[in-house]
Amino acid sequence: MSEQFDRGFEMRKKVLGDDYVNQSFANASEFDKPFQEFVTESAWGEVWTRDELDNKTKSIITMSVLLALRAENEIALHTRGAINNGVSAEELRAIAIHASVYAGVPSAISGMKIIKKVLQEMGKI
Repeated sequence: MSEQFDRGFEMRKKVLGDDYVNQSFANASEFDKPFQEFVTESAWGEVWTRDELDNKTKSIITMSVLLALRAENEIALHTRGAINNGVSAEELRAIAIHASVYAGVPSAISGMKIIKKVLQEMGKI
């Protein structure tokens, strides 16, 4: 693998947790392993390792976009990542409220349910 992959692998584990990342690769088949490698190298090794924004800001942006897209599985995953990056439960609530104006109330309601469930599981609310 490349140095960019290695940086991405470490960043991905830092944000999403060792267990999740290790499991993603352990569960990858010959078919989807290249996708895991691509995401790790490009999204995590190229974008998430850039220095212009801190990881908390990146998580806030990511959550906003995922709420707009109604990417429910990714909302759950990145809620955990946002907490790991220092975003508070109150800030996550504020992100959902803010996103509702621009992405639509139905998207924010759907996302808020997921955020609430994950925060409860993590003992944050």
